[in-house]
Amino acid sequence: MSARTRWLWCALFLVSCSGGEGDAVDGGGGIVILPGDRDGGPPRDAGPNVVGDAGFADAGTPRDGGFDPNRDAGPPRDGGPPRDAGPGRDAGPPRDAGPVRDGGVMALFSGEVFGNTTLAGSPIATRSDPFIDFDWGENAPQAGVPADNFSIRWTATVRAGFSETYTFITESDDGVRLWVDGNLIIDNFTPHGVTRDTATIALNAGQNYDVRLEYFDSGFDAVIRLLWASPSLPEQRVAAIGSSSYDGGVRDGGVVRDGGFVGGGPSSTRHTPRQLGSTGAGNGFYEYLPPNYSASGAPHPLMVFWHGVGENGNGSTDLFRVLVNGPPRLIDDDQWPNNRPWVVLSPQHPGGGCPGVSEIQSFIAWAIAEYNVDTSRVHLTGLSCGAIGSWNYLGQHLDSQVAAAVLIAGDGRGAFNNAGCNLGAVAIWGFHGTGDTVVDPQGTIQAMNNLIACTNRDDAILTTYPGVPHDSWTQTYDLSAGHDIYGWLLQQTR
Repeated sequence: MSARTRWLWCALFLVSCSGGEGDAVDGGGGIVILPGDRDGGPPRDAGPNVVGDAGFADAGTPRDGGFDPNRDAGPPRDGGPPRDAGPGRDAGPPRDAGPVRDGGVMALFSGEVFGNTTLAGSPIATRSDPFIDFDWGENAPQAGVPADNFSIRWTATVRAGFSETYTFITESDDGVRLWVDGNLIIDNFTPHGVTRDTATIALNAGQNYDVRLEYFDSGFDAVIRLLWASPSLPEQRVAAIGSSSYDGGVRDGGVVRDGGFVGGGPSSTRHTPRQLGSTGAGNGFYEYLPPNYSASGAPHPLMVFWHGVGENGNGSTDLFRVLVNGPPRLIDDDQWPNNRPWVVLSPQHPGGGCPGVSEIQSFIAWAIAEYNVDTSRVHLTGLSCGAIGSWNYLGQHLDSQVAAAVLIAGDGRGAFNNAGCNLGAVAIWGFHGTGDTVVDPQGTIQAMNNLIACTNRDDAILTTYPGVPHDSWTQTYDLSAGHDIYGWLLQQTR
């Protein structure tokens, strides 16, 4: 049988498939644990001691009956053998870079472009955008459209992450109108310079809303942006449902270019397994290079992703496990836009437990020396055990290497106890589902609240997902929860 079938068979019949490594059976209590790090459903209850003090004195060493990372190492959900990153890879033909669908719901802002300022007549062009965030200056918005005297009507479906009063914000030059579920909430359809308009509306968590934005430019500069915010949501671009395949373009002084896939082909074609021993790194890893990367060109930001404990492995024949979650999954599924500028490295932690502080420090140091990266924009992210190890690393090394971190379903109490308010040297956005029964949500909540009380700055952010179980990372990394972590990271420098 294939490797993927073998893993799934082993998961079904609860036997070990890894020759002793990553056994799914807890020999101590006879409790079978299927890892929460792999699937959107809640993990199985691992007994009364799964949640306690989930902090770690040393990465991977549980204390006080807390979460034991060594017990969460069952077979991966959707692994399969490593795939060749070259043209002959077995993933089938390249996926279309067009709109993504989410259960049949519109996945992008669908735009109709008119050759006048009144949206009259038939459109002269169409477009699909994951976000409305454009500063075209005095240029045309796209081929076949005049630089002045044009208008665009965008429609999309968005989903609220919280039951709160949301503030919708437009920034426009010239006119703009905005409807939410058929209600006209912003109406400034007049010629003007860059103007910020706002309106509030109560939304319900998990509910979909139809959005329509109409815009025109009558001359000179053309600017249009659509943002939103709520008490629990920092101000950010409004994302259409299913727009995880896009990031709206690379920001350059507020300018967004090429609001979808740009040249270079699907992201998976530049996603390369680097087995342990093939490089000077202490880990096997997956390497993603953006289309315009070169060793001698402009440096790129660096993103280092650490996986959950279930994806631990030997760095060679097990390396495919890294593709189960997070950025490497999005990249390998061609759901990573070519205009996200990061070099993305996803190392595999060997053995049991979580990645150690020295392991993370050494890998980042090697990557900075090996790749043409902007050392002021090194960004760290991880989920579950990878987040726990990353917290511990930050507690010791602060901003000596890293400018910002997005840490999901981890535990930062040990890091804060170690570094105190000095931890605020790094911009941190912490996420956790309050229904997590694998890693205590208080590990993120307490650490972030302590940090926010220290720094009183907007670069320490806590986001909780009410009732969401251990997997709070899928909706965070694919942006379906509406939190633009990628745009936020790009704003953080060291």
